[in-house]
Amino acid sequence: MRIRTPFPVLAAVLALVVAASAHAQRAEQAIRGRVVDRATGEPIASVAIRVTDAAGAVATGRSNQAGLFSIRLPGAGTWTVAAERIGYDDFTSPAVEVAPGATLEVQVRMAPAALALDSVGVRVRQVPAFRDVRAAAFYTRMEQGRGVYLSPERIAQQRDTRTVDLLRTMRAMKVEGRNEVISMDVGVYTCVPTFYINGYRRRLYGSRLNDLIDRRRLWAMEVYTRPEDAPPGFPPTDNYRCGVVVIWTLDA
Repeated sequence: MRIRTPFPVLAAVLALVVAASAHAQRAEQAIRGRVVDRATGEPIASVAIRVTDAAGAVATGRSNQAGLFSIRLPGAGTWTVAAERIGYDDFTSPAVEVAPGATLEVQVRMAPAALALDSVGVRVRQVPAFRDVRAAAFYTRMEQGRGVYLSPERIAQQRDTRTVDLLRTMRAMKVEGRNEVISMDVGVYTCVPTFYINGYRRRLYGSRLNDLIDRRRLWAMEVYTRPEDAPPGFPPTDNYRCGVVVIWTLDA
């Protein structure tokens, strides 16, 4: 005896099969996870996440403040996770398999890296082993910006320039006449500044600056139009109303 399936029941079964097939087709694959500092375990925000498969398909995302990310994939398959952020070594995972409709959980552990100096505009500064600690603190004073500074880097770029001509390029300084008389413009008047070379008070007349300093040994210059801005121990002894010029050589 043959049992016949009623047509309404058969239609319902077919509808379920079609719905299940459609659901499988709509199921989404994803990779989600968290990015942390490998040394501290702290979350890392704003990490660029990029996942790729063997066929070249790409999906991208970015970690949030808690280090979390979630990336929808265009399909199932084998995927590789890569992460990039300034200050950390690039991260690339082994290939991972993502099944249809599956969400894969991963943890990205990134190692801190030393920044390339040029990439952030940081200059390498080498300070000689000066006997005078005030010479060694030149860069600190330059960053404070209370005076006008001629750095070792700028001096090195002008190797063929005389010492007095280097001084001439500094704001507020004047070198005039055949005898190259050095003076300072402090706004309302011009005056003769007090000179210190390697921490010692020196009287300078005209071009004697070139004679006193071996240009090959010149390291840095500082000009202070306001005496109170000069480093401690460098008072304006020649004219209390005028400024101070501090010159350092490699012999300081």
